[in-house]
Amino acid sequence: MAPDRPPSVDRLARSLADTGLPHPLLVDAARQAVADGDPAGAVDRARDLAEATARHLLTGVVNATGVLLHTNLGRAPWGTTLDDARYRTLEFDLATGERGSRQDRAPALLARACGAEAAIVVNNCASAVLLVLAALAEGRSAVVSRGELVEIGGGFRIPDVMAQSGARLLEVGTTNRTRREDFARAVSAADDAALVLSVHRSNYRIEGFTESVAVADLAGLGLPVVADIYAGSSRPFAISPGTAVKIMTGAPVPRGADAVVPFEATDRGNARVRFTEAVREGQHVRRAGSDVGQGDLVLPAGTVVGPREAGLLASLGLGRVAARPRPRVVVLSTGNELREPGAHLDFDSIYDGNSYMLAAAVRAAGAIAYRVGAIGDDPRTFRRTLSEQLVRADLVVTSGGISEGEKDVVKETLSALGTVAFPKVAMQPGKPQGFGTIFDEQTPIITLPGNPVSAYVSFEVFVLPAIRRLMGLTPYRRPMVHAVLTQDIASIPGRRQYVRGVFEVTHRGAKVTPLGGHGSHLLGSLAQANALIVVGEDETALNLGDTVRTLVLDRPF
Repeated sequence: MAPDRPPSVDRLARSLADTGLPHPLLVDAARQAVADGDPAGAVDRARDLAEATARHLLTGVVNATGVLLHTNLGRAPWGTTLDDARYRTLEFDLATGERGSRQDRAPALLARACGAEAAIVVNNCASAVLLVLAALAEGRSAVVSRGELVEIGGGFRIPDVMAQSGARLLEVGTTNRTRREDFARAVSAADDAALVLSVHRSNYRIEGFTESVAVADLAGLGLPVVADIYAGSSRPFAISPGTAVKIMTGAPVPRGADAVVPFEATDRGNARVRFTEAVREGQHVRRAGSDVGQGDLVLPAGTVVGPREAGLLASLGLGRVAARPRPRVVVLSTGNELREPGAHLDFDSIYDGNSYMLAAAVRAAGAIAYRVGAIGDDPRTFRRTLSEQLVRADLVVTSGGISEGEKDVVKETLSALGTVAFPKVAMQPGKPQGFGTIFDEQTPIITLPGNPVSAYVSFEVFVLPAIRRLMGLTPYRRPMVHAVLTQDIASIPGRRQYVRGVFEVTHRGAKVTPLGGHGSHLLGSLAQANALIVVGEDETALNLGDTVRTLVLDRPF
């Protein structure tokens, strides 16, 4: 019976692709398994060899000359010795000073895995490291951590050793710490540097390093570009140490990458890229949660959702949020004498300024204003208009028609409903007021006096807080500030008086100056004012120099 034929090396290597090793190493493992002479066990033997290689083969560092340095390399998986000067293992037992037991096969494997033409494996013995550097530098510079020089014993005179090969030694860092920036500066100062030594962290501390940081990163050497990543068109991706990807703005940073280098700071290489500036770990990487972290309160209750807030909510993926809509406020004036601005005036008519003023005040408060305009003093027309407007009203505001005389259509019509009260308020201007709800919708309504100053002051005192409450804003009322009075003020006892004034802040502090008379029809002085001076109902006079309470108009709060 014919003996079992071993599988072909190529087919056996392909069967090991799931180990993740480079193909040349898979071929080596397959060839070694076939050469062992056990056809029946060749497959298992090849897999054992491949898995052992993957387990022991740590990521190396390839420098500009193709020489690969790595400290603390695991034992090579099998022991073929190569008589080739390009592959060397230098290991010394730090306790005895004798040669260790690593095989020269390990650097050959590393060279093939990384595509280097030569490889050297060194251990933590600094003297061996520097001898290797001296042998390979061939007249070029070697950049070495000064900490390594301090650790060397046995009487080595390192500058002499380096000089024997014509190499130039650059010492960087200090005796107790060498930083990444120290290496970068030294390499940039020595354009002809052939070798850069990376020290394993178990042997010597280099601040800012991890085992995945390649020496090539420090030396400003080229990295292979293994992929292109575009925003919105990439899958989850990971890269190995010592490699780079071309990434577009907005694309996710692949796992394993620790920095992003701007395109203009590279040589714009496609297959291999070099950096023209020092690379800082974490630079230009937008970490998840760096803007808003999980559990953070992004917008507290009561925040007005404007352009910036809407952008934040959308960027967090919130298509809908619980929010109060802007209240819809219907504004109308009453009186047979009222005309629209621009219309012809008869001897007994005036222009309707109140509805325009109140609608503007509603919009300034952040609500939506629907100005109906002037309505005559016919109760049936007024009632029909109100009913028609309720379909778009969260609040109704009227002006005029609430005094004690005849033809006061608002008071006459709404009193009949039994749901609106018309009290007299102890304030000036603005004594007559009305508030309640109307019709089946129970829509709130606030009725204001017809005199323009009275209507505006009443809006500030009563309507503005209602609108802010509908919007969920606090405080409801405009805050009062203190200011020094610049003129005397006389007031009627028993009424809270709101005096028009000009508020200003000087180098001596805040002051307020009364403006105009007390007439509730004096709209000109109201337009010039930016504040209301509050005189208490128990006060009959305020004097020059007194500190008074003031409502500063048009100031956000």
